[in-house]
Amino acid sequence: MTKEEVLDIKTTLEKIVENLFLCEPLMFATYCTHVLTINPKITVPFRSGKMRIEYNPNILEKMNFEEIKKCFETEIIRVILKHPYSRKPDPFNPCIAIMASEVTIHQELAEKLELPPSLSYEQYYSLMRPEEIIRKEAETKKKFEENHDSSGNNKEENGKSSVPSFADDKKLQNLLAQAYDAEYGATGLWEENDIVMEELNSLIKDYAARGEKSWGSLERHLKDQILASLNAKIDYRKVLKNFRASILSEKKHLTRFKPSRRFGFEYMGSKREFTTKLLLAIDTSGSITNQNLKNFYGVINKFFKYGIESIDVLNFDCELQGEPVSFKKRQTAFTISGRGGTDFQTVFDYAKDHPEYDGVIILTDGYANHPQKKPGTKAKFVWVLTSEAEYNEHKDWMNESGKSCFLTVGKVNKKT
Repeated sequence: MTKEEVLDIKTTLEKIVENLFLCEPLMFATYCTHVLTINPKITVPFRSGKMRIEYNPNILEKMNFEEIKKCFETEIIRVILKHPYSRKPDPFNPCIAIMASEVTIHQELAEKLELPPSLSYEQYYSLMRPEEIIRKEAETKKKFEENHDSSGNNKEENGKSSVPSFADDKKLQNLLAQAYDAEYGATGLWEENDIVMEELNSLIKDYAARGEKSWGSLERHLKDQILASLNAKIDYRKVLKNFRASILSEKKHLTRFKPSRRFGFEYMGSKREFTTKLLLAIDTSGSITNQNLKNFYGVINKFFKYGIESIDVLNFDCELQGEPVSFKKRQTAFTISGRGGTDFQTVFDYAKDHPEYDGVIILTDGYANHPQKKPGTKAKFVWVLTSEAEYNEHKDWMNESGKSCFLTVGKVNKKT
């Protein structure tokens, strides 16, 4: 492909994005959350995941404007529905996954494959699993034998098969063949990410609240699917693991035990160590029950599973309760102080004055005045609420300063 042809594809995509800006508010806002990236290795026109939308200009140059537009908008709708970020079925089949996604978005495919209408991606995936298709084939064969005599004459008028068949449609066959490549196929970027799902959910709720015009030209069944997808719940364990990974500090040290890559052992080489310093601020005000506190300290012990060597724990209510206490291993007993009102600003001010902390996790019920994150504050913040109800009540203002999630006791939140 020549440089001029690549530029022409970029111009085409710019026109499509401009149309989204003018006519499709939700789709345009979703597009802005991802990075549009060229990737001539992929086997499909577009694919999404890992916060980017990739495209292959070599494939797009063979398509007309309307075809490119349809494929691009389909990929954005796939992101809105969060298919690239949902939990993968086990075992995961990339062909069935992309087909289930396509059927969810384009309901005419459901009719073509004789599948029920208006199902979710997960439901279509289940119906299209190989073992399910084999079962349906067996049922159809049995029905055929019951409805036909030994000469093959039909006993009933309607002996139509209900087995989804890809063999009769070359377009579907091509899609499946392109999607199968594990690295460069349609699902090559798909991986479960609760944080991205929560960010997309917040975006959808914001635009849905703005009225009907925010939906643009999205069809009714897609609106229903998008709104239904908001029921997915975030798992606080994954939030904390991802948060820990996002605040790793890289430290570089010179060492004689490793040669310089350029000059050999004549000069010292370098070694990188990844460390992080965390502060857990625990709300010990009067509204926090003893069970809440027990659950909070259970979170502390979980961090040692994630490779954290040391955690500083700070109690607070309307003021800081002393200095942080450093823990280097799982604890079975903790000292609680406070039990007055609640002031989150004291924790934010402490984080501003102590830049050695890479991250601050606040465990609370959320009932207090909203704090202000002062300019120059280095630490990232995560709010952990005591329940889903409190999470729903406070998450909007909490997400202005960081991430938020809620505790589940006894089991992990499952997506619905």
